[in-house]
Amino acid sequence: MRSGRRFRQDGLTLFGLLVALVVVSILAAYAAMRINSSAENTLAFQAQRMASDIRHMQTLGTTWGKALSFVTVAGTNGTYEVRCTTSTVSPCPAATTIAVTDPVTGTSFSHAFEKNVSLSSSVTTLKFDSQGRPLTSGGAIATAATTYTLTGGPATVTVTVRPITGLVVVSP
Repeated sequence: MRSGRRFRQDGLTLFGLLVALVVVSILAAYAAMRINSSAENTLAFQAQRMASDIRHMQTLGTTWGKALSFVTVAGTNGTYEVRCTTSTVSPCPAATTIAVTDPVTGTSFSHAFEKNVSLSSSVTTLKFDSQGRPLTSGGAIATAATTYTLTGGPATVTVTVRPITGLVVVSP
């Protein structure tokens, strides 16, 4: 015989579960955008980007078989760009004072620091040979490290290019 009691089912329905997933996804996307936008302007992020750009430049020089220069302009919100060491045929522009085009982005290979980050270095132009090794102003393989100092407020980060190998290191 059947009893007159009804069984009550507790829990989420499929519709309720989908609504909860949509709300959580929207909140996660919003949080990720906020985290990324503030991280892009931090001193450490900008130092890592500079180091990554130097490494990318070394790879391009090796791939192209061209000697490239890393040219910096010191000061608050300083800049850097990658140029060909000598005027040659493609991919180098006609003048050595023009930044090369980065094949990854299709834009000029240059960058300006943001958020009052100050760039300082004793070397304004660091040349690399076609094997990615740093060179002295005379064209010999460098035997001393080149250091770029980034300062933002009380914090300082250095980007060092090691001699002979061209290894790029970021130190807090």
